Amino acid sequence: TAEEYITELKVEKDAPDNNRSVIKSKLVENFDVRILSIFRDGILNHHVGPGTILLQGDILKVIVPPSSFNRLLEAKGYHIIGDKRPDSDQKNSSYRLYEVILPFGSSLTGSSLQALKFSQKYNSSVLAIRHRNEIIIDKLAQVALREGDMLLVLGKQETIDLLESQKLIVTLSEFDKKKTDYRKAIPAILIGIGVILVAALNLTGILISAMVGALLMILTGVLTPNEAYKAVEWKVIFMMAGVLSMGAALEKTGGAELIAQFIEANLGQYDARITLSIIYLVSFVSTNLISSKATAALMAPVVISLAAAMDISYRPFLVAVMFACSLTFMTPMSYPTNTMVYAPGNYKFNDFLKFGTPLNLITWIAASFIIPYFFPF
Repeated sequence: TAEEYITELKVEKDAPDNNRSVIKSKLVENFDVRILSIFRDGILNHHVGPGTILLQGDILKVIVPPSSFNRLLEAKGYHIIGDKRPDSDQKNSSYRLYEVILPFGSSLTGSSLQALKFSQKYNSSVLAIRHRNEIIIDKLAQVALREGDMLLVLGKQETIDLLESQKLIVTLSEFDKKKTDYRKAIPAILIGIGVILVAALNLTGILISAMVGALLMILTGVLTPNEAYKAVEWKVIFMMAGVLSMGAALEKTGGAELIAQFIEANLGQYDARITLSIIYLVSFVSTNLISSKATAALMAPVVISLAAAMDISYRPFLVAVMFACSLTFMTPMSYPTNTMVYAPGNYKFNDFLKFGTPLNLITWIAASFIIPYFFPF
């Protein structure tokens, strides 16, 4: 979660801070707000001091901590400029406050909220924007959005789900969380513990125990069938099906053996440790450029065939691929978590390279010696 956001407020007739100085205002005292500028009578004033008087009709550009937004939405006498909810929905609990980030490739980037007609198109309001390290001077509706921008969006759950499904946003958090439903929480915890214990005690496999656990979640009313269906990451399942099929195809058609023979012909004269080290290097570089799952699925049949061609055990090679495909430290796009912290942490692409590359290299060198020790050829 970002520490602060920039938004715009209008001082209404019934605001408690009418004709009151900034330093004594309820905005500062109760909401921890910092006022950047005041737009009054067509004039924009950036010189706002503690003694500046607030008047009805003033439009304030302010910095607000996210924790204050829910209270500010309900505060009497102030209107957040971005709040476009219909009057009939003002107290509708279906509107919630979400913190979202614009991911790489989002089609929302490059345009302003005004040009996108965001409020009309998605029936949602962008209340605040956070550029990575910049104070926004223009009107928020006219600011060109960028990859990595963080927005506070007031909208309905189905709208947020739609935006996520179209890869326009990634949700970081929801500020008005639902109250804990202990009637559902306790059975959910017990079922989860049961799934783990049954698998840990070898009473059945994790696949069977997890499926039974999921069924119990529905039968006990913890989840509805529709909620369970929505929770399934179908894109991950289909991606895994695709890459595993590709790996199987390489093995069945002899492609993996052909690649293995090529590697063996070029590296066969070297010690097996050197070959393992090169396999490890290729795997972690590939992981940071494409996907760990795809790399593992493609490399596994290749290294098995390579080990057969070299007449040695395939176990150290598979262990090398397993560890190498976990080294997702070098790029912000190598793993979803990296992408999510990229903007909130104000990181640069080079930060991942500077800190991730040494980590990968240290692990690579260590693994080249340690893996053959525990898993001999």
